[in-house]
Amino acid sequence: MSGNIEVGIASKVMNSQMFVRDQNLDIAKGIGILLVVWGHCSLIWFDEIYSFHMPLFFFLSGCVLNISKPYKDIVKRKANQLLIPYIFFVFLSCLFYWGLLFLTHRFSIDQLQSLIKSLFPYKNEIINTPLWFLLSLFWMSVIYVGIRKIVHREWLIFTIVMILYLAMKEVGSRGFVLPFFLGRGLGEMIYMHLGYFLYKRKNYIFQLYELNMSYIVCLLFLSVIVFCSLFYLQKPTIDVLYDFILLFIAIAGISVIFMQSLLFKNLAKYIVGVLSYLGCNTLYIFAIHLPLLEFARPIGKYIVGGNGLLYDAVVFCSDLILSIALAWFLKYIKNLINR
Repeated sequence: MSGNIEVGIASKVMNSQMFVRDQNLDIAKGIGILLVVWGHCSLIWFDEIYSFHMPLFFFLSGCVLNISKPYKDIVKRKANQLLIPYIFFVFLSCLFYWGLLFLTHRFSIDQLQSLIKSLFPYKNEIINTPLWFLLSLFWMSVIYVGIRKIVHREWLIFTIVMILYLAMKEVGSRGFVLPFFLGRGLGEMIYMHLGYFLYKRKNYIFQLYELNMSYIVCLLFLSVIVFCSLFYLQKPTIDVLYDFILLFIAIAGISVIFMQSLLFKNLAKYIVGVLSYLGCNTLYIFAIHLPLLEFARPIGKYIVGGNGLLYDAVVFCSDLILSIALAWFLKYIKNLINR
């Protein structure tokens, strides 16, 4: 691993007993959160984005996963990182929507049930849909770390997460849903495993950082070709085969975003800061952007006056700006409280 590996992200890499952020991962997260927001603002490319955008974040979470500490400490840390923000944003979302309903004279006492349903989503129903990711990532993290603490053979770990992936697909196809978004945490653990394995165990991703730009461009085009070829492939009649195709579609999509992040890091430095900032604030933007569409959509109607690509673009920009502003405010309040 040469010394020209650039550091600076969402991942934390040990270097001389200090933790630093790998900026390449932050850029990938920044691109990912832009796709998430766009997917909730427009139907254009919705299916394409949906096929890999959450696997991307599970993959990146695997890249930054630290399993060296005692299991109890890891569970406690993940609870602080994911469960406490989940509870906070559930309360914030409920207050927001209740306030809108009250102002429009549509609030009733029955609306209070949404808080209980969101705090304890036995039926996987929550008031602010994207928050499912936090719960799912918590289950995924603590279970995957538990597996790695017990099982030490890589081929066996891969077999376990692959079986879980196929099992959850089968369970979902039969109409069964595990409560508290546990099914997503188990079924998509394969992406966290790939991120951890490629980033932490084998350092393959670091080797990409050292590639010449021409190779990265070639890998990007290859990833796009593979993604499009698989995505627009006619669905096979064999369900298990289709499950594998969905897996490879997501992996190809992850590769596209990752290669884009490397290109931006080297060829578009003027937007690296923006993408890195978005990547560092992914959790906040992820948790608040959907409710803020209640303001972004009227802004789009006011400026454009109708539906279409321009309307979607205005809504997207408005929602993103509002999300960044509110995220900054929430972090500012958090820092004041922690002083």
